[in-house]
Amino acid sequence: MRPNPVIDVHTHVVPERWDDWSARHAVGPWPAIAHRDDGTASLVVGGKAVRALETGAFKVAARLEDMDRSGVDVHAISPPPPMFCYWAEAKAARTWARMQNEHIAALCAAYPDRLIGVATLPMQDPALAVEELRWVRERLGLRAIEIGTFPGNRDFDDSMLFPFFEAGRRR
Repeated sequence: MRPNPVIDVHTHVVPERWDDWSARHAVGPWPAIAHRDDGTASLVVGGKAVRALETGAFKVAARLEDMDRSGVDVHAISPPPPMFCYWAEAKAARTWARMQNEHIAALCAAYPDRLIGVATLPMQDPALAVEELRWVRERLGLRAIEIGTFPGNRDFDDSMLFPFFEAGRRR
């Protein structure tokens, strides 16, 4: 790697495929992926395309080619915000976050010099968020998390989030 690597800290990734969570957990508009013939896809929520996905968002080979073409050495990869699902029942959201976090960790393990993983957490339940934070840190080795600006319908100064923020400070 170069002495001064070029690092893009804001890139999103999704699995290429996942189970139909709307069928598994009837409540809510779980995200789905709709692939197109040209190799791109859309992130679909509630039957509506909410985000276009370039091939590099779900195929690591395409991401690495893009990075090389753009002169970027490292991507920090995280789920896009529509994948946070803070509206969902907390235990289902934890399983959803776990699926994404395991995917991110696997990509980072396969390309440790090119990818840095950023986890998502079920912020609608701060206690479960703390458990998942510990799991991604201790079991998956992910060193960063991404949370939305209004996690679980709470402002950051909501005292319900304080145990989570405290846990995030501990090593």
